[in-house]
Amino acid sequence: MEVAVHSDQTRHADSSQRVRKKYENTLCGSGMAMSGPLVSIIMPVHDAAGTLHRAMGSALAQTLTDFELIAIDDCSTDESARILKFYCKLDERVRFFSTESNGGPGAARNVGLRNARGRYIAFLDADDFWMRDKLERQVRCFGDDEVILSHTSVVLLNTRGDILGIVNGRKRMNLWDMFVGNRIAMSSAMIRGELTGAKEMPELRNREDYAYWISLLKKNRGHIAGVSEGLCGYVKMPGSVSSNILKNVVDTYRMYVSEVGVNPVLAAMLVIVFSYFKCYKELMAKWRWLRMSRESRGKIRESIDLCWNCEQQENQAKKMSAPIR
Repeated sequence: MEVAVHSDQTRHADSSQRVRKKYENTLCGSGMAMSGPLVSIIMPVHDAAGTLHRAMGSALAQTLTDFELIAIDDCSTDESARILKFYCKLDERVRFFSTESNGGPGAARNVGLRNARGRYIAFLDADDFWMRDKLERQVRCFGDDEVILSHTSVVLLNTRGDILGIVNGRKRMNLWDMFVGNRIAMSSAMIRGELTGAKEMPELRNREDYAYWISLLKKNRGHIAGVSEGLCGYVKMPGSVSSNILKNVVDTYRMYVSEVGVNPVLAAMLVIVFSYFKCYKELMAKWRWLRMSRESRGKIRESIDLCWNCEQQENQAKKMSAPIR
């Protein structure tokens, strides 16, 4: 068993080195030097002890190993901070930060963004998770210099792990496509770290991600590239900020006016379009899942099962390190 694990880790490291070498060669040709990790992963955490082992485990098990994971505890009242410190001792790629007051996911991500050293920046929420080859597949999108932001298809799940649907990642999008609705799940996204405005996300309690994507597209020349495979698992948590429908409508309107600069009348029209698009997107996600072949659904289920069991992820981590005292 130990030989098998070692072989798997070696293969992942070799794959990561090939990806890094490709981008080092690109940078040398442009006269730029590459320092730090290839990818910085930003993870805001608030009272996520129940799902944190799953999210951390899926990140640390990536086939692309050249990354840093910046975890920011946003004044959690549960065991989240202790779990993050545990992983800091377990893996030197994990960096731990904390906020002085609870400012929401946007403020926590900004702490991570200011401390990110990677050429690319990926985002992972503490209640979501990634398939094993997510980073490796996504970094390839940036071989096109016109790509400033990448995202993947997303598998929607409930808290029991039942699959609710598949949201497709569109292969190419621009600023105008994004005005129809937020087509990018936070945990599926990766951006170039050197983009104008990349290090500062709007510190909103809700819709901060949507405002961020629009801001990046307005300030930088380029487009969004999508990976068609479902490489991200998005768990719909009851009682989360994004699950309150009325609050979402109000927050979306405020975001259009305050962050995007749209006039109030047009903002109201966009909110109507946004609400329709959100319902349509969820219906289409269910339809895509139901019409998939049994073989395709089996493969997706198998990939999810590798990541899903939080207790198993925790036990596996504890085997690799003595418990924190």
